[in-house]
Amino acid sequence: DIGIILKLGAAGLKEKIDQKLIELGERKTASNLEKKTFLEAEKKRLNSVVKWCNRYAKLAEDKAKIESGRRKEELLKIADICKKVIEEPAGNFYEALQSYLFYFIALNIFGNYIPMGRLDQMFYPYLEKDLRKGDITIEQAQELLDCFWMKFCDRIDIDIQDHFEPHRDPGDFSLGLPEVVKFPVLPLTNFWQQNITLGGYDKDGNEATNLLTYMCLESTSKLKLIRPQLQIRLSKKSPDKLIERTAEIIRDGIVPILFNDEVNIKSLVNYRDLPIEIARNYSGEGCWELVVPGITEFRFYHIEALQLLEFTLNRGKSRGKQILDSNDFDYNQDSKGYAIGWQKGLDLGDPCEWDSFEEVFDKYKMQLDHALEQFIMKANSVYLNLSKVAPTPLMSAVMHGCIEKARDMVQGGAYE
Repeated sequence: DIGIILKLGAAGLKEKIDQKLIELGERKTASNLEKKTFLEAEKKRLNSVVKWCNRYAKLAEDKAKIESGRRKEELLKIADICKKVIEEPAGNFYEALQSYLFYFIALNIFGNYIPMGRLDQMFYPYLEKDLRKGDITIEQAQELLDCFWMKFCDRIDIDIQDHFEPHRDPGDFSLGLPEVVKFPVLPLTNFWQQNITLGGYDKDGNEATNLLTYMCLESTSKLKLIRPQLQIRLSKKSPDKLIERTAEIIRDGIVPILFNDEVNIKSLVNYRDLPIEIARNYSGEGCWELVVPGITEFRFYHIEALQLLEFTLNRGKSRGKQILDSNDFDYNQDSKGYAIGWQKGLDLGDPCEWDSFEEVFDKYKMQLDHALEQFIMKANSVYLNLSKVAPTPLMSAVMHGCIEKARDMVQGGAYE
């Protein structure tokens, strides 16, 4: 939840960290030392981002020395803003955009590829205040937003052969898991999970579409860039204007992901046990998985539905050939290193003895439950090992609960 850095700044977060360090006291237990090490790591990461921002401030000041007139004024303003963010809270719309961009890029540098969240909700209070005070016009704000949009197309891969590795979480490589995700990477070229979620309910169940929602749609429609990717939340309360504007950009060739708030919020409440006020703040992940910024994270796994049916009908074995991996067991191997008749599913008995389709379907669901359980076990083991070799203190700083628990998010520090 990068909104945390907009509200508190690194200074506010470091103050919370220092308070937690005082609470931990001087006890020399292993648990206490581990917590203190994590908190100090968070402070170091935050300080490193602030220093990085200051380098941009100096660059702008140096460029201003050889400029004059309007351009000199622009560069000096850029320098002032870069000096303030990330260290201090954002004070206006311009600062909020710049602070967000710096922190988002910093997370990417450290290998934490995250979606961009509900930007119309995050930035609107700053825009509304600036407009009310007369500090900015709609036209000026739209220009800033357009520039912000273009920054997310700065990173371009030319050689798609080298595209796979930069997209991987470094933690996966540190654990020796280069084959966790098995799918062609060509469709992912220049896709960095830069998804923006617009519209939808607020935490109290009110329709939250606002002026900035339409300005984001305008930036997308005007610039027609491949990124960022739009995700639009629609509900029974969505204004006709939002539905009509969404239809217009689809007509023009832009393809947003459309979310049904009525279904998604109910799902998060019923199946993830989230309080409804938290579930209402969901956004889309890198593809379209549902997450709540600063509260939930996800890992995905390919469940091969037809293969599960094969396991169900063949007593947990495959009749085909499969390249071996370290998790396969009970197989015969041919001369080319393929597994034949490999046992990876449940043996649910002889299907010839089943009397109805309902019984077949029940067995299939048992096979599916088994596959999901195996995935959850693998995901839990990944998190356990990541906490030892690839912690994420910068990401944890903007996850709710990590500072309070003095634990990294991959160690179970985030909100429960």
